[in-house]
Amino acid sequence: MAKKNVKSQLLIRIIFFTGTLVMFYPFYINSLNNFIDSIRIENYQEKSKQELKKQREELVEKNKKIAESGMTMTEDVFNQPSTKNDNRDDIYLKKHYLGKVNIPKIRIEVPLFDTTNSRTLDVGATVVDGTSYPVGEKNNHAVISAHRGLPNRELFTHLPKLKKKDIFLLELPDETLAYEVKNISVVEPNETSSLLIVDNQDLVTLVTCTPYMINSHRLLVTGKRVPYQNKVKKDKKKQDKFRKLKEILIIILSIGFILFFIFNLVNFFKRINLSKRKFKLTIKVTGACLNDKVDLYITNKKIKKTGNRIGKNNKRILKYSNLSSDELELNLNNSLLLKIRVKNKKGDFKIYKVDQKALKYSYNNNKNEIKINLR
Repeated sequence: MAKKNVKSQLLIRIIFFTGTLVMFYPFYINSLNNFIDSIRIENYQEKSKQELKKQREELVEKNKKIAESGMTMTEDVFNQPSTKNDNRDDIYLKKHYLGKVNIPKIRIEVPLFDTTNSRTLDVGATVVDGTSYPVGEKNNHAVISAHRGLPNRELFTHLPKLKKKDIFLLELPDETLAYEVKNISVVEPNETSSLLIVDNQDLVTLVTCTPYMINSHRLLVTGKRVPYQNKVKKDKKKQDKFRKLKEILIIILSIGFILFFIFNLVNFFKRINLSKRKFKLTIKVTGACLNDKVDLYITNKKIKKTGNRIGKNNKRILKYSNLSSDELELNLNNSLLLKIRVKNKKGDFKIYKVDQKALKYSYNNNKNEIKINLR
């Protein structure tokens, strides 16, 4: 195998592998993050009943103060500094974990946190500071924000697919709250007139950036609390199952692709190592006529024999002593009979693509000998 050919083949493999990883990055990294998040959420939910009761009482009390003083959103939640050097760890996230936002129609489930900052926005949905907390009581209006279009997480990327009367859920540790979409609007980032508390209503507005990748406006999807009915429960269960199976399948395929590449690369270097060696092979052919041409080829080039004689019953005995590890073809009158390739350092040969209609064959490992009976 020529050096130039080796380099070009290696480069092709690396480019293919890298290109595939880049192309499918959003798919496998989102599935992997969702899988990690599900484990993380299980850890977050390990709170005692006493802790949950205390947390709920604190949120209810905060909601009363917000209802009395009015909701105050002082800045655009998406205009947050980068988290590149953010040292707020898993303990911080667990402390501010509230539950999950589950939207069956678009098959997403993301962690929900009680405060909005760059750290929480990077991993889930957040209650916008200054708005009500979702506790399932009237005279509340929780505003929940999440990014759209992150390369490593789906979050609210597909929120625009929601229509009026669709259902979204807030899965809190002690109960699940269902909300039916009543209003959908697109507003300027600083426009908050529709995000007010309405008497005797429990409202939740989901917020994300729009248009996709431009992010000049905000998409508001407002839902009103409705009973969590069995039909919704069944739909949620169905979509959750589909989402998890999809994530597992993508992760398995991704791991499979990486293992395939590693195997291919190992096999490639193995072929290079074998190409530096020379091997012997004897081919005995019976059933050929005197005028038949039986030859071994490599890339359409006939290989020179080191031995060629005709034995009893017109048996052809072909000997080769300087074979490379490249793919070889045995031809009868320029028609392919079978292909041969060295498979290890011992000089054992792999035989494949055999013309079963034209011949029967046997291979003796110890003698490096192939016997062929033409039909």
